[in-house]
Amino acid sequence: KATLSVEAFDLEDSNWAEKWSKEVVLAPNASTELWKGLLPGQPTRTKQSDVPKPIVLSARLLDGDNVLARYANW
Repeated sequence: KATLSVEAFDLEDSNWAEKWSKEVVLAPNASTELWKGLLPGQPTRTKQSDVPKPIVLSARLLDGDNVLARYANW
């Protein structure tokens, strides 16, 4: 058992941020999909010329206060 902690924030709008966490169960010696979904705060693009917002997504896998893994994407 571990906790998945996810934070998203907009680089242009310092007032917007979203944070959530959930308990997850990791399978032994296997890959485990922990979350699948749309990028929080990113509006749906209706045409190719729509410029996406510069949103950073940070995820951490925690065991209590210990960080087991971390990842960031922007």
